[in-house]
Amino acid sequence: MSYKELKKALRERPGNYRQLVEYRAKKIRQSEPMSMNEAYGVLAYQEKIDLSKYLDASEIEKIRGIVHLMTQKEILELPATQKRSKTPQPRIIKMAIGEDLQLSDPLLPEQVIRDAKAMTALYAILYVFENSLREVIKRRLSKKYEDNWWDTFYSSNSKIERIRQSAKGLMQSESQNAWHGRRGNHPIYYTNISDLRTIIEVGWSDFHDLFPKQNWFFTRIDELSISRNVIDHHNPLQQDDQKRVRMYCSDWYKQIDSKKNNLI
Repeated sequence: MSYKELKKALRERPGNYRQLVEYRAKKIRQSEPMSMNEAYGVLAYQEKIDLSKYLDASEIEKIRGIVHLMTQKEILELPATQKRSKTPQPRIIKMAIGEDLQLSDPLLPEQVIRDAKAMTALYAILYVFENSLREVIKRRLSKKYEDNWWDTFYSSNSKIERIRQSAKGLMQSESQNAWHGRRGNHPIYYTNISDLRTIIEVGWSDFHDLFPKQNWFFTRIDELSISRNVIDHHNPLQQDDQKRVRMYCSDWYKQIDSKKNNLI
């Protein structure tokens, strides 16, 4: 009896494979302190695998204790009758952003402080959206052009070449400031939202299956870009604009969630 055999049993389940099992175990481990072996045990428990075939009584008791703790905290939901999904399901992380933020300034009016707290949440929403867009592009183009996709995608297009050169220049410039952390190790993190829009536009044939129609995508990204620029320059959004940001980002997540099988 061993965890090695348990992991093998997990991988042999319909719809599973090594990378997927490892991904799901790592996600479980991130939510609560435990070893990787224990994370595999929790995953096996969730998948209703008979742990007694692979682990001794003390290990099983430990796994059950972790599961109990996670379900009490609503970190882990054990599906009783739900159909198993072949892909990892997204976990919604709820955060109270800005509620405990203490801000003050001897000169600014109180409204500026209130606006700052309100915009903190909107910034987080747009932060996740923009990086979600980068992830969609990375996954789709790396599948087509493989690991060196950034250097080869749409190589004959002048708009894309300008984006490539701009990202290269920013990376080189940033490398001079060795004392400061970098944006990321990949050039796509040196693009802005208009660059990401251009990549989708130029390569629409590679992305069209992910969206209802071209206008659906461009309407949302163009209007979100306006709100993003306002917030990035430290100005508040009006209530209607705030609602639009939340609605459009919600639309995006629902759409990408429905197409996630095409992005794995």
